[in-house]
Order: sequence, then structure tokens, then C-alpha cells
Amino acid sequence: MQNARKDYTPNDKVAARFPEYKPPKPAKRFDVLWAEFVDAKELAASTKKKWEPCFRQLIKRIGTDDMSRVTEQHLLDWRDALLASKASRRNVQFGYLAAVRAFFRWAKSEKKLPTNPSAEVTNSAIMRGPHKPMLPGKPGRVRRVNDRCVLNGIFWVLRSVAPWRDLPENYGPRTTCYNRFVRWRRAGVWGHIMDALAAGPDAAVQMIDTSIVRVHQHGACTVNNNQEKMGRSRGGLRSKIRAVVDTNGLPVHLALTPGEAHDNRLCSALLSALLPKTMLLAGRGHEADWIRKLARLQGAWANIPPKRNRKDPTCFSPYLYRARNLIERSFNKIKQCRRVATRYDKLAANYLAFVKLASIRIWLRANGSTP
Repeated sequence: MQNARKDYTPNDKVAARFPEYKPPKPAKRFDVLWAEFVDAKELAASTKKKWEPCFRQLIKRIGTDDMSRVTEQHLLDWRDALLASKASRRNVQFGYLAAVRAFFRWAKSEKKLPTNPSAEVTNSAIMRGPHKPMLPGKPGRVRRVNDRCVLNGIFWVLRSVAPWRDLPENYGPRTTCYNRFVRWRRAGVWGHIMDALAAGPDAAVQMIDTSIVRVHQHGACTVNNNQEKMGRSRGGLRSKIRAVVDTNGLPVHLALTPGEAHDNRLCSALLSALLPKTMLLAGRGHEADWIRKLARLQGAWANIPPKRNRKDPTCFSPYLYRARNLIERSFNKIKQCRRVATRYDKLAANYLAFVKLASIRIWLRANGSTP
């Protein structure tokens, strides 16, 4: 009947029996792409001589020079093999992986390759070194989702402020990422990593300050707001981040209080680890006799501007006080993570965990462990 109506288009049954022929995609040979990459980037002779053996070693390992067949797992296995060999971590990070990252990023931007397999390889620095034993697993014989994918998913939520249900599938199930984030938070993993990174801070100068964060309507608790560190003001619900940073502006101690709480609250706990011969910088909100006495008992000196109504002004150096801008810049870096800039979490423990994750990210970037 279809042919009688002069309709000669193939129906579903014919299309299923005789599928349309699709020619195979041409292979993306390394030599061709490498020549184009060298010309486009105008690589120096020394850089070309340094990077080309890295790719030859990768090609020898995966057994093909078709760059379109290189996957993220190939690069991860190659990186792990390099770390297990005599190659130093610095050479692996700034030599081998830097070459791979630059090449595949160019190929993806110029549409030479459909994907960039190196996009997530260098962002998982937290999985190398002494931090991996701090990530406890779930007991039992259930097959475990890769910690690297879970961590990348958690950092994606931290940076993008998207809900957990919008987590891309390439990071694994959203329930797995959320449950593992909460389980690690309850086990104190994020605090342990912070303590490990800040174990030897530059304690010549330490600064303490606070920063207000607005609470989104999705994070507001209708019952017991005070228990979740939320305070109401004219602008609505607020929370206050309290931080102590070192000489380089890297976070050392973190805490959370309601937004209307005074700056002096929790100072005794945050400043309990002051080292002798340390200069403490703080604003006028922390100007109190008991804070100066606390610093003096620990062998430190508090350089805090005195209030105008103080009858006995203490010693204060405006020149040294100028270095306090480092803690303001530290808050700026922390709030670049949108999950921290606005609070979306109902639980104060979860929000503080995200603040610690943002601080861990700052430490890793300062140490050159992640781009």
C-alpha cells in the first residue's frame, strides 16, 4: 500500500533491517595534531623537546596514536604509574600532566577532538599524598564508587551552587556524593585535612575577623533557627563566618555563629592555639581587655586599634596593622565558591563543612597542587 501511494520512503521495519551506512570517523593521529599544536601555540624548541617524549610514553602505554581514543582512565593510570616510578611529584604535575592538559585543552577548543579527557585529571590533587587515608569507606562488600569522582562532584557543587539533584552523571549517583559528603563530615574528615594542611603555618602573624553571609530562603529553618547558627536582622536571616588566618592569608581555624552575634564570641576557642612571639591583628570589634590578656598569656602581642572612648590607650602600630588586608582577601577567595557566598544548607554542620572545603581548595592552590 505504501508503494501504491507512490511513497517509497523506508518504513520502520525496513530501516531496522537495513540501517543507514555511517562511515567510520577518521583517526586523529598524534603526529598531525602535534604539528598543528606546535604551530598554533608557537612552542619554543626547548618546550617541544621536553613535551614530545611525554606523549610518546603515553602512546606506548595505551598502544595507539589515535588521540580520540584516549580516555580519562588512560591518563589516570598513566599518572599513577609515573607516581609509582622514580619521577618526582613536581615533574609529574608540572611536566607530564601540564603537557597533556595544554594539548587536549587546545584540541577541544579547536574542535580537533570531541572531548578533553584531561579536564578532571589534574583537579584531583586531594587524592594524592597523605590525604587519601583520611577518607573512610563504607563497611561491607558493596562495590565502592571511585573517591576521585565523588570528590570532583562535591567540589562541583561547592563551586556551582547547584542542588545535589542537578549533579552531572559523570560524577556518579547524586545520593552517593551527598551521603559520602555527610559521612565524611560526621567523621571529621574535612577538619582533619584542614589540620594536616595547616600543621606548620607561618605563625609570625595571625589575624582574626568575621564575615556575614546571607541565608537563602531554601536554607532557612522555620524551627530552631538559633540551633543552626542563623540570626535575624533587618535584612533577614544571616550567619557569620569566623576565621583565623596565618601570615600568608591561609585559613587556620574556622567557626560559625548567628549573624547578630558579637565579634568577640568564640575568640577564646579560635585563639587557643596562638604561638609565642606571634602578633595578633584584629579589628575594633575584637578590642577588649580579656582578648589582650589571652594573647599575652600565650606569649603573643595583640595589635588592635583602641576604641576612641578608651581611657588608657594601648600600644598600637598602624603600619603593621596594614597587613590585616590579607584576611579580607582570604574571605574574598572563600566566597568565590558560590555555595559559601550564600548559605543554602539548613544544617550548620554541612555549611561549615563547605567553608572548610573552600579553605582546603585555597591551601591546595597555594601549594601548587591544583590549577
